[in-house]
Amino acid sequence: MITLKEATLYLPYKVKMKISYQGKEKIDTLDIRKSAYLLENIDKWEFKLILRPLPDLNKEIEIEGEKIIPGEVLSEMIDEEHMGYNDHYFDYEKNKYIIEDPRFEPYFIVQQLLEWHFWIGDQSRFGQDIILK
Repeated sequence: MITLKEATLYLPYKVKMKISYQGKEKIDTLDIRKSAYLLENIDKWEFKLILRPLPDLNKEIEIEGEKIIPGEVLSEMIDEEHMGYNDHYFDYEKNKYIIEDPRFEPYFIVQQLLEWHFWIGDQSRFGQDIILK
């Protein structure tokens, strides 16, 4: 399960969530007010963040009306910030961009992944419901 503490990483980035209450579901945006309300009503609500898995770095996504391939954009950012560091993100054998463990990436990379709504936690827990702790 994903904790509320982990979910709060996405508060500044208007991440979407699926909320379930008494068998009814709706899609909403996570913000501070809603997270506080959900925490107060822990026994009534269930919610799940709508995030992307890291393998989607190689898929075209839409961000604010613009279509991008996140791995390519990160590669360009890395070249600007850290010359020559780009090889760390591209697997030439598989011809795709990879990030093994975001916890060990530079801050600007992690921040960008959060902004694009990528799950930066343990990938084996991707898509799990959030527990409020």
